[in-house]
Amino acid sequence: MKITKLKKSTYPRKITFDNGRSSKIPNQKKFKSEYIRRHGCSLAAFYVALGFCGKTMKINPLLKWSRKNLKKYMRAKLTIKGVAVGINKRTGRKCATYHKKATYNQILNALKRGHLVLLELGNPIHTITLYRSGGKTYRIDHGQVKKTGLKELVKKATKSSTYRGWVDVRG
Repeated sequence: MKITKLKKSTYPRKITFDNGRSSKIPNQKKFKSEYIRRHGCSLAAFYVALGFCGKTMKINPLLKWSRKNLKKYMRAKLTIKGVAVGINKRTGRKCATYHKKATYNQILNALKRGHLVLLELGNPIHTITLYRSGGKTYRIDHGQVKKTGLKELVKKATKSSTYRGWVDVRG
């Protein structure tokens, strides 16, 4: 995994995954759209996952596309299940799998296989992206890539019936 700093405030870093594909890391707090600033964490995770699968689309057109094609999954924000459905629709193949309950062993196994994991945290509801490289787990969020502990994050996973779950993304 390679991390490159960029000079854009909306996309401050670019990550090149071990599978050779790359994605810019959006900082949702720097976008002009108030919806993206306040409720765009799932869109940011959606954007990174698309890059991991080899597709690109900017965040504002992605929001417009999601509102049109994923109406069923739009609540205060796009649900994690809606992100999985959206990834599969945008890529044209089944590369994202939604899981209702987040368990440490399942997520760790997905990360060890080189997959990208999107996890919905609670209090407040927030979507994060996880990736494992070199035996370390990284949290990709708010334009940053930081090492993190997986057990603490799985404990913080939301139990909300609307937003709960995680997505396993294969490249």
